[in-house]
Amino acid sequence: YRSERAVLAHKRKRVKKGLSNELSVVQKAHNKAVNGERVVIEHSLGGMKRYRILVNRNRLKVTAVLDRLLGVCAGLWNLTLS
Repeated sequence: YRSERAVLAHKRKRVKKGLSNELSVVQKAHNKAVNGERVVIEHSLGGMKRYRILVNRNRLKVTAVLDRLLGVCAGLWNLTLS
């Protein structure tokens, strides 16, 4: 999927032996911030997958029903967090 707001972490470049490929301090701080957000998102997705309807293969053709299922699971997960 294309997203205009996707934020990716910086990667170290591949270099020849003996050369440095370390990231700058600013890039390391950016990676740390991005990874912190990613961990929270992945934990919430894992929590929603505890409801087995999202884990099993779903053969529904209507996307509105699938969106509603995902919304219900997200709401139940938010309810357990509070």
